[in-house]
Amino acid sequence: MSGFGLVAGADADREERIRLLAAGIARRGPDGIASAQDGPTAMVHAQFATTPEARRERQPLRHSVHNWWLVADARID
Repeated sequence: MSGFGLVAGADADREERIRLLAAGIARRGPDGIASAQDGPTAMVHAQFATTPEARRERQPLRHSVHNWWLVADARID
């Protein structure tokens, strides 16, 4: 199962907190780790791909029109 994390709050240690969170969930994501930031919030995704399609996916996802973000270990058809 993939790993997920959230860092909230803008402070001087924010980048370090994101790095530590990514390191902490790295064992859940042998297929890569990615993060996205928007304002005071950052989402981190450690990917564990279980299908060929999952290997092509990149998260966190941002809606192209609305300011909505998604990070999930789910299948949406």
